[in-house]
Amino acid sequence: MRWWIFCILAGITLFAQADPRPKVGDYPVHGGLRQYELGAEYMGRSFFVEDKAYDAGDFIAVEIGVYPRKGVALKIMTSQYALRFNGKKELVYAQSAGSVAVSMRLQPWDSQRRGVVIGAGPVIIGAPQGGPRFPGDPGRRPPVSRPAPEPDHQGNVEREAPPDYADLVNRAAFVEGVVEKPARGYLFFPYAGKLTKLKKIELVVVDENNRGSLAIK
Repeated sequence: MRWWIFCILAGITLFAQADPRPKVGDYPVHGGLRQYELGAEYMGRSFFVEDKAYDAGDFIAVEIGVYPRKGVALKIMTSQYALRFNGKKELVYAQSAGSVAVSMRLQPWDSQRRGVVIGAGPVIIGAPQGGPRFPGDPGRRPPVSRPAPEPDHQGNVEREAPPDYADLVNRAAFVEGVVEKPARGYLFFPYAGKLTKLKKIELVVVDENNRGSLAIK
């Protein structure tokens, strides 16, 4: 492989993977597995890209941080994670970034911008976020301003284009592959019901080498 091709591929990987939090204790919930420490934060139906909140549609978003133990190289796949709702035996597995992006594309953009309630919560795609992201949010984010659309040559205000869901989800999602140093990203779990019905949520690790669970709600 030529060097310039390698640089391009490496750049894509770095662009897609967000910088990790300094330590696993920076997560509201964390625990130790055999080969790594795992941090998690329940986000409801919201996920963030560059401090802007976006609605995950019929998915629950969970940010995770993976901190491998010294000398360990992990193979992390989204299929290794699932959610258990209200103590039930059934598990809901994380979906690929591609599946999530396709589902989000099907949502009406005009309805999202007006803040119409979809599922269990108000849609907040692209809205400046000054308040808590969910009840009991320990880390309130500062408001983020966004420039107003520029008028066209006739003096009319241009209609804002819908976001590129594939790009947003790929930038936010945890990047699958071998992990040798701390990494972070979002996992997306399908759930179209009301979030208020979920009194207890557990993040379950089903990897045969690192089994465990965290109560994230």
